[in-house]
Amino acid sequence: MTYADGFISGSVAGAAGLVVGHPFDTVKVRLQTTQLYSGFTNCCRRVVAEEGFRALYKGMAAPMASVSVMNAVFFGVYTTVLQSIDDDMDSPKIMSTYIAGTTSGFIAGLISGPTELVKCRIQVSGMASTKKVGGNIQVIRDIVAKDGKRGMGRGLGLTISRELVSCGFYFAAYEWIIQWFRGEDKEIGDLTTMHLIAAGGISGMLSWGINYPIDVVKSRIQIDGMDGPRKYRSSMCCAKALHLQTGWTGLYRGVSATLFRAFPTNAAMLPPTASRCPSSHGYELRNTSPSTDHCGSRMTSENMCCYHGYYVTMVSMVTMVTMVTMVTMVTLYHGNTIVLIGLMFGIVWFFRTQAVQRIKKVFN
Repeated sequence: MTYADGFISGSVAGAAGLVVGHPFDTVKVRLQTTQLYSGFTNCCRRVVAEEGFRALYKGMAAPMASVSVMNAVFFGVYTTVLQSIDDDMDSPKIMSTYIAGTTSGFIAGLISGPTELVKCRIQVSGMASTKKVGGNIQVIRDIVAKDGKRGMGRGLGLTISRELVSCGFYFAAYEWIIQWFRGEDKEIGDLTTMHLIAAGGISGMLSWGINYPIDVVKSRIQIDGMDGPRKYRSSMCCAKALHLQTGWTGLYRGVSATLFRAFPTNAAMLPPTASRCPSSHGYELRNTSPSTDHCGSRMTSENMCCYHGYYVTMVSMVTMVTMVTMVTMVTLYHGNTIVLIGLMFGIVWFFRTQAVQRIKKVFN
């Protein structure tokens, strides 16, 4: 598998994860920035009823345009830094993964800051409390006309802070969970698909739970001034105003939407731990002797990399189908929560089985 193949697989996985998670992100941003909605399901139903289902995908074009570059830079910086500070790439130190993660998070924050600004403003446009704005180009023009070119950096510091906390903790938690699954007698190749899904999903939920208050303040800062003069002089001023209005619980308003999407989307966008592939992500294989994977296929150091690319792409497709289905059901039907959760896992398991069968055919 060449670097181009890894780049394409990562881009497809990133795009699929974005399609899956964006409706939840739209709901999250609206809950963070307004008191118009009572909760997650109320927001979903009202957005669809008042603005149509497509409104859940407002603002997706900006992050979609940068998803390929983001993935390439994100994982590229992470693996480069990790290789430079840790000699044991098979079982790196947790602190090493944290340092590498925060470094990649800093770069990711620089890239995603302006796209987050445009995305958030489009996502909240059309609500009762905000005016309707145009597309991405029009939003950029409005920002530059009102605040100058420096206006595109509004909320950039908070975006970088969010990514520093999130990425560092995500990679550290992921590696810790992987090492816990491996124990003392297992190799990376001995881990099953469900081990990797669990590690990616759990670490994603934990990282979002920790940095969520930063994200709430960031969203409020970035949409501030859309309809008139700014309300907040600084991020601290914004946090204090939110505390006076809703109490400290306001810093976690909308967190349910974030955690609901965090597990499947982060499980789809796995760190390249399973392959340790130099051609795709810069890892060096310590053991190049053939081994057998959990699917029963004969694996070599070369097709392990190919396996990872197929795996990420297939899991991403599975996640997209599952979560779009669940968004539609939660939005349109009241339903019992337990029944919906049970149905979600049923759909996940069905499509996961189909994905594994297709992966087996690739190597048989």
